[in-house]
Amino acid sequence: MSAMSERTDRERRRDPRARIARSAKLQCAVTGRYYQGCTQDVSSGGAMLEINHPSLMVVGQQLRVGIAWTNRHALIRRDEMIPARVTRSLGIEGRQRVAVQFETPQELALTG
Repeated sequence: MSAMSERTDRERRRDPRARIARSAKLQCAVTGRYYQGCTQDVSSGGAMLEINHPSLMVVGQQLRVGIAWTNRHALIRRDEMIPARVTRSLGIEGRQRVAVQFETPQELALTG
């Protein structure tokens, strides 16, 4: 990674991020459709997720995001999902990486 792109990524982030892989699901606010995924990294202000679906989400798209904060947290209830919006989206061979910003900052619960 070049120094320029690394600096740009740091400037884009408001909160420190933890690299952590957790099961996640997203729900499109418009269609109500659910997508399964996995976190790549998480902060109190947002997350980078990988979703196994080829249709790209668009910047500004409103979502609800649910993250299995612990290994024992297998089911994510709808009332546990966090309002968020897409800030970046990149398609990768039938999958996509989606950066989301939470509507309100979250207290992270990263225990196993």
